[in-house]
Amino acid sequence: MKNIYLVRHGETVSNAGGVAIKNSEIPLTALGKEQAKEVATWLLNNVCPIDNVFVSKFIRTHQTAKPLLEKMNREPTVIDGLEEFNYINFSRIKHITAIERHKLSHNYWQTATPDYIDGKDAESFNQLQKRISKVLNYFDELPSGNYVVYTHGLWLSMFLWRLLNFSTTSNLAMQQFRQFEQAIKIKNTEVFLFQLQDKLLPSITKVRALDY
Repeated sequence: MKNIYLVRHGETVSNAGGVAIKNSEIPLTALGKEQAKEVATWLLNNVCPIDNVFVSKFIRTHQTAKPLLEKMNREPTVIDGLEEFNYINFSRIKHITAIERHKLSHNYWQTATPDYIDGKDAESFNQLQKRISKVLNYFDELPSGNYVVYTHGLWLSMFLWRLLNFSTTSNLAMQQFRQFEQAIKIKNTEVFLFQLQDKLLPSITKVRALDY
């Protein structure tokens, strides 16, 4: 049995409506750091033993994992492909307001073109699918054990969408995914338990829900 605890990172400057920062470099707020301490305590109380801790390439997952890693005296393992969906080119958002960024995001999802790439530091919706598949394969290869994985909101929403076997390749599917993602709205430091066991279908359950 593999128990994989998927944790969305703590609150970031972007979540709080701050200035635009490159996706890979967006840091936690003071609140996000407190949330990271709280989820670390929850994990230590509810997951035993923790065999490994995984993070994405993006700094906010490293910062969220830090309190847990310090208590365990461990270093994290970076999983390639675990990073957040980067669908708008940073050059288009770095000098505009949060409201203007929201409009760009809205237009992207309304247009809903799965192969569209917004610029050199962006990726397409279909490229995100390939990354999800890559990480699923990575999870499949892990030995039995308990794992903590710090990841991102859109990434985790797409992971859930894929496990539900919903379509991902058409314009309509892309719009439906956005409606799904907005409806479930995974909160910072909520936790999902993804379980893999031989000869059984994988399962996923929210095990830490927050009401803020």
